[in-house]
Amino acid sequence: MTGGALYEEELTRRLRELYESYGYERFFMNKFEEYDLYSENKRFLTDGNILTFTDKNGKLMALKPDITLSIVKNQSASRSRASCGKYYYRESVYRTRRGEDAFSEIMQTGVECVGSIDTAMICEVILMALESLSLTGERTVLEISSMGILEGMLSGVSNEYRHEIIKCVSAKNAHGTAECVAAAGLDSKVTQRILKLFDISSPISVCCDDIMSTAVGDEAIKAAGELCRLRDMLKGCGRADEVYFDISLVYDRMYYTGVVFRGFADGVPERILSGGHYDGLAARGERRGEGVGFALYTDPLMRKRSVRTHRHVDMIIEYAAGNDVKALVLADKARADGKSVYLCRIGDECDIEGDEKVTLNGEVGGI
Repeated sequence: MTGGALYEEELTRRLRELYESYGYERFFMNKFEEYDLYSENKRFLTDGNILTFTDKNGKLMALKPDITLSIVKNQSASRSRASCGKYYYRESVYRTRRGEDAFSEIMQTGVECVGSIDTAMICEVILMALESLSLTGERTVLEISSMGILEGMLSGVSNEYRHEIIKCVSAKNAHGTAECVAAAGLDSKVTQRILKLFDISSPISVCCDDIMSTAVGDEAIKAAGELCRLRDMLKGCGRADEVYFDISLVYDRMYYTGVVFRGFADGVPERILSGGHYDGLAARGERRGEGVGFALYTDPLMRKRSVRTHRHVDMIIEYAAGNDVKALVLADKARADGKSVYLCRIGDECDIEGDEKVTLNGEVGGI
């Protein structure tokens, strides 16, 4: 097994132990669901493209582009509205990657807390996200925001302008945001307060009061207050200094409706963790789904390690023509002693590291 595969196997094991220590149960799912589940919730999908096929009974099925919807459906069918289901998973989804046209199989590991949600449950999931990032062995950071802060300050703005403003904020384009907000006709004081949020980039342990004083409008103030309560809980757990506020963490009202968060690793250009609080997913009939969760994307970490990490063995044996049998015998003896051995011909590229290197030179017939 290669170093990358060992890393993935060990990380998967540790994540499983972490989630089970929080009382979460493993959720298993089929590779496909009825297409109706996704068509009814298409606005919640980051990518509207869905791989479909017709089964032998003539029913339209879909290779799953999302896991949360399946978990919400299962929770709705098996538990009462007042209860809470806590699940973890390791599953593949099938969708296009950002900036690509072709479908890809994307591995996700994550958790979902579905049902009747309160701030303590949101805090618990954020703690699990922090620990999940720590288990990757990388230098990581977790960023947080709330959908209600910016949405509340954009109250009364048309959907067209709101979409453009959110796009500028997400890109951390302060100049573009100022132009869009002005074009939308918002009061100049509100505009200045939105721009002030760009300057707040610090742990929520120290910036929540600034966010609260900057928020304008009932919805924005309520969302800032929820963030402050979450700060207090994380502070009580000694983790508030590890979570940073970033106003650019906003979405155009797709999945998430409340607190949102994402994780990054040093040297990886894309986020490796994404999550938040959601509500309104159609689960079954008139039932609606509420929950909080996150997905950890291990593929970017594996790609980083494949570039950074070479394979490693105990011994490398290079041999010249005429010394091949001798090399095989020497390698066999070393393996019998419990060593890992890599054979290669002298002059060949050897993209592997070894603690010991032996060269069998054909000119002298020995080492």
